[in-house]
Amino acid sequence: MNLLDLPQDVLIPIVELLTQQDALQLASVSRLAHTLAMPRVLFHVDLGGARSLGVTYQKPQAERCLPKMASLASLILENPAADYAHDIRSLVLTWDTIDPLPQFAQGYVAHVPTFARALGHAINLRKLEIHKAESVMKFSSAMADALASYDGLQYIRLQDVAERAMSLLARTRSRLREVVLDNVHSSFEFDLLRSHAETLEVLRMTTFAVERPPSIGDIWRRVHTLQFIRYNGSRFPLTSLPRAFPPANTGRL
Repeated sequence: MNLLDLPQDVLIPIVELLTQQDALQLASVSRLAHTLAMPRVLFHVDLGGARSLGVTYQKPQAERCLPKMASLASLILENPAADYAHDIRSLVLTWDTIDPLPQFAQGYVAHVPTFARALGHAINLRKLEIHKAESVMKFSSAMADALASYDGLQYIRLQDVAERAMSLLARTRSRLREVVLDNVHSSFEFDLLRSHAETLEVLRMTTFAVERPPSIGDIWRRVHTLQFIRYNGSRFPLTSLPRAFPPANTGRL
């Protein structure tokens, strides 16, 4: 019996157990296999460059990183009927994807507006990670607008952030459950989390400073994990946080 002859309610759970590489191989078997496998292939899209993985840069490696963004944009925009973007649930972006290595990336930034347009179609995105987030958000306002347009995000992690990247927390249409900020280069404002007061459950921040306490009346009652590491502030004592994050729901500081 051909595996693909099984009912879809049997096939789909099987395909979901495959690795992305195995699902990609399955997608090349037939049109039906392609339809079944692509949601698994695109479930998690990691567009991290070689530098983000700690790889020593050589010209061939840099050149292999260049097509990632353009290829994904092409797949989404040239096949509108397939709704490939709707299959993306988790996305990792990094500055290296946009600018892998300047001397090897001539003309590559021309793909950024097209990529931003493709991102706008990923309406089922639930998890977003941006490394070197401040550089990414400053580089393209169109990309920043696309990232802020999602209304179903549940988890967001931003690394190397300042005002522009942190503004995404306030701009997003989503109501986030988990926020992770690593290496915050400007003072963090709790006001940025106000729109997530009814949904936020986890807040983690590493290497950051706070100049002002949460505004009176701002309370995040659902937070059960509050983790602060390498706090650099002195004006605002973290011991005053229980008012905004009730002690019964607070994890460790």
